[in-house]
Amino acid sequence: MSQLTRSLICLVVLALLLPACRSAQTTTPPAGVEKIVIKIQALTTDKRYSYFELEPNGQLSFGGGFDAITKNAKPVMTLNAQQLKTIETFINQSKLLTANVSGRQDRKSSKDVHHDLVLKLGKQSRTFQVNDNQIPAVGQLHDMLFDFYAKARYNLPGIGTPNTKP
Repeated sequence: MSQLTRSLICLVVLALLLPACRSAQTTTPPAGVEKIVIKIQALTTDKRYSYFELEPNGQLSFGGGFDAITKNAKPVMTLNAQQLKTIETFINQSKLLTANVSGRQDRKSSKDVHHDLVLKLGKQSRTFQVNDNQIPAVGQLHDMLFDFYAKARYNLPGIGTPNTKP
């Protein structure tokens, strides 16, 4: 077997193993925090679209516009244990895993905003759609994730810092 063939085989094996390593990492939450998975899409009637995914290890991903419609999110930051604990506490206190949804909840029935939510906390999980402010905690959860995202995005070097040049 030639050196080129061995190298190609190694590259193929590495390419197959990397996704497995990534998925193993995303399943482990920080110590003292329940395993949290969130996928939340917000589509407003005035055409503002956002989509967030939160992995158990704290990786927060975001997609806006067309990416939000197609639920295509890219990693933006990793939340720390305290931030994840805040989300966990909010989910438990707001009873998001058991809140009742009544009536039509399809996007066309929405007056202001349509949310599509996949929520997992520990061993509990729930998937549902809700329009407008029927369950205020859904919008509040979205806003909480948006705040984490915005603080990370606008805290990049050169953004929001005074110009030091004369």
